Amino acid sequence: MNKPTSITVFGVLNLIFGVLGTCGVGASLVGLLTSQPGTNPVYDIMRQNSILLVWTYVSSALGALFTLLLILSGVGLLMAKSWGRLLGLGYAAATILFGLLGLVVNSVFLVPAMFALTESADPALAGGAIGGIAGAIGGGCVGMVYPILLIFFMTRRPVVDYLAAQR
Repeated sequence: MNKPTSITVFGVLNLIFGVLGTCGVGASLVGLLTSQPGTNPVYDIMRQNSILLVWTYVSSALGALFTLLLILSGVGLLMAKSWGRLLGLGYAAATILFGLLGLVVNSVFLVPAMFALTESADPALAGGAIGGIAGAIGGGCVGMVYPILLIFFMTRRPVVDYLAAQR
């Protein structure tokens, strides 16, 4: 039985996206922890809303865990191990669930505060707020594309059969 190409492709992509995700989570936390009040309106909104601030820390911690799952999944897939597929599916399911929850949290707590900034006399602040709203909603939706593709390809019969035969 020939190894399905999708196993190797998603093994490599999982490693790449896992490393990039780890860097993104780290950079986001560093930005939140080191930015001075008044320098970033989004961070200011997060600091003023305890629910949003807690969500940011919790989702960052979970994001770090999810990226670790993705990296381990990539290693497992490249080694043609069934556990790599299962970790990938676990990552995808968790990412989609928390992505949907993140869309709700952002829609309820972040977007309304960003809309208020669109009325600013400062065009840079108003434009940044519009970009922030688009990013909060659009980015959340785009962030679910890869996990959906991962589920689709990792549940195909040739992938399941090949990895089962490797045990």
